[in-house]
Amino acid sequence: MKLVHILTSQSAPVLSCSFSSDGELVVSGSVDKSVATYDANLGTLLNSLKEHDRYVTAVALSPTMPWIAAGSMDRTVKVWKIGDGVSRTASEPRQCAKEGSCQVTPGCWFADWSKDDVQTWLCEKGLQELVSIFKANDIDGAELSQLNKEAAAELGIESVALRGSLLRKIEALKAEQSGSDAPDEFLCPITRELMKDPVNAADGCSYK
Repeated sequence: MKLVHILTSQSAPVLSCSFSSDGELVVSGSVDKSVATYDANLGTLLNSLKEHDRYVTAVALSPTMPWIAAGSMDRTVKVWKIGDGVSRTASEPRQCAKEGSCQVTPGCWFADWSKDDVQTWLCEKGLQELVSIFKANDIDGAELSQLNKEAAAELGIESVALRGSLLRKIEALKAEQSGSDAPDEFLCPITRELMKDPVNAADGCSYK
């Protein structure tokens, strides 16, 4: 037996992995909530997909179509088409589905999203009630990236809790796409997210 590659792009335990039917790709899911795709021959990372909100526990590749599926503890299955295609949440309402966006290609920065992409993201994050507000105000990715507490209030989002939830999800999205290299002790050992207002537990560990 000869070790061919050691694939180390994910920052937390790997829960699942799978080969494509032609042996060209390796896909893995991790506690860090990402799905990694590798070139099986070269052992190089092709993409890191970070659209799940919790651990990715299962990954699979279609034997007949260029599709990748990933199941997560966030209770969704996400399906990507390799190349030009659709990323869609299986539990997502039909009216919230987007086409031709969030492709399996590197460098998809959310500030470049269209208005439809932003509305779909709201649906994915459980913020469907904000879709009509964002649609009426033509909020695209660039405006989403600049949204703050004052701007959210001006949009007519009256609920303080809803505004807070929106702003936290935007900050989490920025952190995911910036590829933060925060020290491991700054990350919650359960969610692997950057901790804010951490609490020291009796076991000596800090949690968010």
